[in-house]
Amino acid sequence: HVRDLLDVRDPNAKTVADVTREGISLPGTSKLLPSLELLRKRGIHLAVVIDEYGGTDGIVTLEDMTEELVGDIRDEYDLPGETEQNNVNKTTAFVNGVAKIDGGMTIEDFADITGIELEDGPYETVAGYFLAHTGSMGSVGAVLHDADGYDMTVTAVDGRRIATIEVRRRA
Repeated sequence: HVRDLLDVRDPNAKTVADVTREGISLPGTSKLLPSLELLRKRGIHLAVVIDEYGGTDGIVTLEDMTEELVGDIRDEYDLPGETEQNNVNKTTAFVNGVAKIDGGMTIEDFADITGIELEDGPYETVAGYFLAHTGSMGSVGAVLHDADGYDMTVTAVDGRRIATIEVRRRA
């Protein structure tokens, strides 16, 4: 951690290697609860996530994993109103049966906010769900008639990325 570098208590430490701690690597396919338990048992707060090719997929913290189970945890490093502001930027609540959704919103956040559970698939975002089910690149005006009684319409794109989707309840 950065704190390890900034708060070096060993006066003989001269290199980064002198202040490093043992780490742990987890495959990206690791299940949440066993991974959380492993970090907790070892007293480690950070793990490197490894992809299927042996490359680095990213890092995950003990806090990240805990928040996946219990929701956002506010701590001294969170800015005031940060969580609330993130949700406001991603969507507006259903108004007259319509919600405007950020295409980059995860399907999990989408379910939390709208109550609509999208099926799992080879995508993580609402835009990915739209693309997977329409088979098209998602130009403005493209519509997906969801089986659960909702229509999703692309209302804005940024280059080739779906920026905004309008979700409307069918009557």
